[in-house]
Amino acid sequence: MKARLFLCVLGLAALTAGCSKKLTEAECAEMLDHYAETLIEQAHPSAKPSQRVKWVNEARLKAARDPEFAECPSRVGRSQYECAIAAPTADDVERCLL
Repeated sequence: MKARLFLCVLGLAALTAGCSKKLTEAECAEMLDHYAETLIEQAHPSAKPSQRVKWVNEARLKAARDPEFAECPSRVGRSQYECAIAAPTADDVERCLL
């Protein structure tokens, strides 16, 4: 799970943005949290809330150390963000970001 999440975080930076208003850092963090939460729900539906918080926090720490993730606001388009936030599964989030 951790490797897949980390690859997605790295993949966010490879996306090109649309012409609309740039995302904020808070929106990028929200998208990361949503992705992590949907991934956890799929992979470990019976995980305790404390474990879920731990995994989300680990994803945040990895993203904070990744210089490419810092480029999320300028690389992820508004429509991609809106799609990802509304996506019910991790796979759907990934499709939104392609």
